[in-house]
Amino acid sequence: MKSITGNLVNMLKSNQYDEAEVVYFSEYIPVFDTMREAMNQYTDLFLAETDTNYIQAQKTGKGIYVSTSIGFLLLITILIFSAYLLTISITVPLKNVITAAEEIAGGNLHVKIEAEGNNETTQVLKAVEK
Repeated sequence: MKSITGNLVNMLKSNQYDEAEVVYFSEYIPVFDTMREAMNQYTDLFLAETDTNYIQAQKTGKGIYVSTSIGFLLLITILIFSAYLLTISITVPLKNVITAAEEIAGGNLHVKIEAEGNNETTQVLKAVEK
């Protein structure tokens, strides 16, 4: 192919157009067609591999999206549950203080307040109990 191309170029440079035309149509085109077919086959293989890689990348991206979404939902669930527990740890003892205060206001001075733990709410309960 290289030698035919070189001969063809030399003929064109030396203004041998008729001879170049004969070489082009008799020798060059059949060789070039074979090369073009090989290039087409390579391109088809490359496109098939590219399609496979693209599909795999889409699957990987979807997996990452699903994993991230699940992780985010799990985090939100844990945060909501933690907030619920924190709210209960504050409101239940305060409700006990309110109940005890109402009992004391009603004249019952022998009210027993149960205070367990070592947080600020427990300290308030222990202070009311004294």
